[in-house]
Amino acid sequence: MTDPTASTLISEILALDDWIDAQTQKFNEYLKPHRESIEAKKAQLQELLLKINEAKPGEHPRASIATGAGTAYLSTIVTPSIEGDKTRFLDWVLDDWDQRGAMLQIGAPQKAALQEYQDANEGRLPPNVKTSSITRVNVRRS
Repeated sequence: MTDPTASTLISEILALDDWIDAQTQKFNEYLKPHRESIEAKKAQLQELLLKINEAKPGEHPRASIATGAGTAYLSTIVTPSIEGDKTRFLDWVLDDWDQRGAMLQIGAPQKAALQEYQDANEGRLPPNVKTSSITRVNVRRS
C-alpha cells in the first residue's frame, strides 16, 4: 500500500466536510421545531418571572421559581465596551486613578503592534509579556 498523496488527503477531507455540513443541516432542521418550542416556553417563564418582580418592586428584583423539576430565574449579563476614542476613556480613568483605576483592565498586548515591536527588536518581547502559539493544519477550497 502506498502513502496517500496530498491531493487525495485534501479531497477526502473536503468530501468529509461536505458530508458533515449536509448532515448538520439535516439535524438542525430536525431540531428546529424543538428549539422553537423551548424558546416559546422560556418566553412564558420570563413573563411569569417579570410579573413576580413587578409584584415585589425593589432596586434589583431577583424573582425565581423553584419546582421539583428545576428552577427558573432571570439573569442579566452586561458586557461593557468602549466605543469611539479609547484614549478619551483612558484619560478619564487616569484623571482620577484612585477612584477609577479599577475600571481599567489591561489585557494582552494588541497582536499587530506586538509583532511590529518584535520585528523592530530582533524578536524580543516587551517586559512581562509572553506568547504561546499553536500550529494546526487547515484545508480550504481552491
